[in-house]
Amino acid sequence: MSKIRTHKKRLIEEMLKRNDVTCATVTHIANANQYFCALEKEGIVKSQWGMLGDSKVKFRFICSDKVELVKKRYGIEIVHKKSNYHSTTKKQLFEA
Repeated sequence: MSKIRTHKKRLIEEMLKRNDVTCATVTHIANANQYFCALEKEGIVKSQWGMLGDSKVKFRFICSDKVELVKKRYGIEIVHKKSNYHSTTKKQLFEA
């Protein structure tokens, strides 16, 4: 998998987990803006200006009608697992 595709995939996974993302919140990808712009040109991502603290930032998010397409195209499977903490007692957790 190419580096560009890998970075795009990471950004998409991040957006699926947290609804909207900014370049400031994605610190593990250098110059993430170039990948966001490429995703916008593909029609996958939309953007909207907003405020984060005192700073004006551009929030990026995946279009709701494109979520399934994105998952198939980039091979992403996001599964939200339930925590086992509530189904076990504290005693069971410490004995394990």
